[in-house]
Amino acid sequence: AIMSDPPYHTRIRKLMEGAFSAHRVKDLEPRITAVVRDLIASVADRGHCDAVKDIAIPITIRIIVEQLGLDQGMEEKISRWSVA
Repeated sequence: AIMSDPPYHTRIRKLMEGAFSAHRVKDLEPRITAVVRDLIASVADRGHCDAVKDIAIPITIRIIVEQLGLDQGMEEKISRWSVA
């Protein structure tokens, strides 16, 4: 879904808008900050990372998993599904 084109992407995006409105994201800020810190810590020892692959995509997937109430560990499946 992340890499899809309209109209499919537009439909999916509209479904997710309520869960990720500006007000809702503000409420999520402490959790998002914790996820960002965790992801940065996971790559810090390498001294380099791919910002999209190692940070941006995992942030998105983790927060979606949490907001949808899915089980931890679903991140890999959600990531595969979003690319498909």
